[in-house]
Amino acid sequence: MLQDVLVPAVAFLPLVVVVAWFDLRHLRIPNAAVLLGLAIFLATSPLPGFGESLTRLAAAGVIFVICLGLWAMNVFGGGDAKFLPLLFLFVPSSMLTTYVYLLSAGMLAGLLTVGGLRLVARADGSAWKSLRPGAEFPMGVAMAAAHALLLAVLLHRALQGTG
Repeated sequence: MLQDVLVPAVAFLPLVVVVAWFDLRHLRIPNAAVLLGLAIFLATSPLPGFGESLTRLAAAGVIFVICLGLWAMNVFGGGDAKFLPLLFLFVPSSMLTTYVYLLSAGMLAGLLTVGGLRLVARADGSAWKSLRPGAEFPMGVAMAAAHALLLAVLLHRALQGTG
């Protein structure tokens, strides 16, 4: 049932919002957030079922290996490389391909948002590290946008009675 995949994603949303804010402010994703996200997955994993949860773990494992490579090449930060695979634990396996597009849209939304904020802020000494000139991109914002888009799709499907 669709609520079995919707409940874990909704339970994960507050953490994703906090991670986005923290990454925007400090350009860091704390390890505690990753551990808390893993705990949320473990607590809600019975809802979609054992087989679905294993499939999600496998997908997250593949994403982790890719992210580890990107981290080793200094493309991703360590927090990004740990948190992005965690997001995939909350994506129904039937939507993995769709989620890649949602993640791309989230990255675009994040780039536009952070770029706009940097234009408005124009503060070299800003307390918000990601708004300083030349700062790295806070992927937490893009990941939060992607998760919000995933929830929108899941809610749309729930309201339409498809799943």
